[in-house]
Amino acid sequence: MSIIKNKNCIWIMYEGAANEDGKGPSIWDTFTHNHPERIADHSNGDVAIDFYHRYKDDIKLMKYEGLNGFRFSISWSRVLPYGKLCRGKQRGIAFYNNLINELLAKAMTFEIMQSCASRAGDRVKLWTTINEPSGYALTSYDLGIFPLRCSWRDIGCPAGDSSTEPYIVAHHLLLAHAQTAKLYRHKYQKKDVDAAQRAIDFSLGCGKNGKLIGEPACPCLFYR
Repeated sequence: MSIIKNKNCIWIMYEGAANEDGKGPSIWDTFTHNHPERIADHSNGDVAIDFYHRYKDDIKLMKYEGLNGFRFSISWSRVLPYGKLCRGKQRGIAFYNNLINELLAKAMTFEIMQSCASRAGDRVKLWTTINEPSGYALTSYDLGIFPLRCSWRDIGCPAGDSSTEPYIVAHHLLLAHAQTAKLYRHKYQKKDVDAAQRAIDFSLGCGKNGKLIGEPACPCLFYR
């Protein structure tokens, strides 16, 4: 894979297509362009492995290699380049929908690291609200390895306050996680539970109900 490297860590930017279909700049796009000296080989994620255009072939390779799972993140700068739902980009949303469908077609288990349950909750079963939150709180606001700000003057980020900001960021990340998890459970998860119960009733209820509680066989067929 095409990998962004700095002196202390490895960070993968794989999608490419950094300026296509209405995508806005991510913090990593801005960081790698404005501070190439902070990257070991001065590279960036403009093209990377071009997963945006080659995802079908890449999924075929995953299947050929025997992989049974794929963990990926949704790039908010691709689907919400302006930070507002009313200005979301349908082409970015379509890319992730097509990616999910292709993974399902190849019987791949996958986990999405940010929650877009209203768009993909019917197909995605494993969600994580925030990908590696310590990466934001510590490596960005304390160590200065990732983009944003810290107070380590010897690596050129004197603006922040590493004695307090990592804790403030971690606190708000937890608040964001709690709000998102609550919204998912109240608005989307119940639909999944109800659908699963209907499937169980339909497939097992014909034999189970009559034997265990004496109700008519196949109650779901009569009382839907």
